[in-house]
Amino acid sequence: MKIDAPDTARRALIRYAEILGALSLVAWIRVLVFGYVLHQPYPYNTFLFIPDARFSDFTIYYSRFRNFGGGSGVFSAPGHPFTYPAPCFIAYLLLVKLFAHPLAVYLCVVLVAVALGALVLYRATVSAGGSAGLIAPVVAMTALLAYPFMFLLDRGNIEGLAWILVLAGLLAFIREKHLLAGSLFAVAAAMKIVPGLFLLLLIPKRRYKELVAATTVGVGVTLASLAVIGPSIGQANRAIAAGLNAFREIYVVHYRPFEIGFDHSLFGFIKQVLALATRDIALVDRMLPSVVLVYGAAVSIGFGSLYLLRIRKLPLLNQLFALVIALITLPYVAYDYTLVYLYLPWGCLLVFLVRDVIPGRARMTARQALAFLAPCAVVFTPQSYLILFPPEVVSVGGQVKTVALMVLLWSAIHIPLPSSIFGETDAKE
Repeated sequence: MKIDAPDTARRALIRYAEILGALSLVAWIRVLVFGYVLHQPYPYNTFLFIPDARFSDFTIYYSRFRNFGGGSGVFSAPGHPFTYPAPCFIAYLLLVKLFAHPLAVYLCVVLVAVALGALVLYRATVSAGGSAGLIAPVVAMTALLAYPFMFLLDRGNIEGLAWILVLAGLLAFIREKHLLAGSLFAVAAAMKIVPGLFLLLLIPKRRYKELVAATTVGVGVTLASLAVIGPSIGQANRAIAAGLNAFREIYVVHYRPFEIGFDHSLFGFIKQVLALATRDIALVDRMLPSVVLVYGAAVSIGFGSLYLLRIRKLPLLNQLFALVIALITLPYVAYDYTLVYLYLPWGCLLVFLVRDVIPGRARMTARQALAFLAPCAVVFTPQSYLILFPPEVVSVGGQVKTVALMVLLWSAIHIPLPSSIFGETDAKE
């Protein structure tokens, strides 16, 4: 049977918009009814995190940075430990020291980056022959109902800066500026570690020199950040390492019922299963140190094998999906602000549909397109209102997202997406 390519893309995007709109509407109506008509407290009055803790991922460090005068003694100050790599320390420090209202500046930077990213995507699809009457509503609707960005802004998490670097790196990669792309990926990795997976995109292009150079840039940024923190690189590194270890103790090896619904990692899924099965949080906490070791080994072997045997042989758009899913599901903790990275392969998929599927350079059915778009619609919308009561109120929204992401990974591994955006098909008419 002949595939009507324009109709395939149109039907798939309409179904995506319907799913995105319906799931968002359910979340908003639920909050309005329970929170503002019935006046129920958290977690019924929002699908975001605790309102009293808004922006606290950012503001929790104000006192540290406002009093910083050089030297790692800042890490011993009272309050929540600093739990990020050294370049994040410098990012926070610059924002707090340079601006009277650092949070407002940071939020505006992220919002501007999102708007510019949406504009670039819209222009890329329309200039490639897409119908503005269809593409514009899809891009606008996705941007306006973007739960991952809402959550990132609500928390004030610095992940937004790493996302901006990766977005710029991906645009450079598409334009075949591989050294620039790799360097941007490496700086993002220096800030948040797991964006280093994007460096694997250089391997299919055989850009080994650029990979080495980018890695050097990432190491250089880290060393320079440690030197600024002082009083010596070694002392600063020990202070940063202590903070990262504190993160493990606080967030990884403890079950946190108020946060687990916003954690879409595979490890979070395991935590939730253990908690629901045992109904004993103290028992789960005692089990987790051992589970961490098994999980770490299994994930390292599993992802390494999958990459070597399958992922690296796929078209680059498939690889991008697979790497992003690994980035946002394999860490021990992956709160919903990390979902912003999924907008990058989603945007490339939109260009693929317009630039390759509609002109007939690539074959794809509406069902195959929805195998990518439907899980994205689930991930881009809140499910934190899905609440259970064992033995206390707990959301399973993060675990619903984990399942959606695994479905998306299956699609990325089994449905090839040879795209002209990565030079794998001829873009000429």
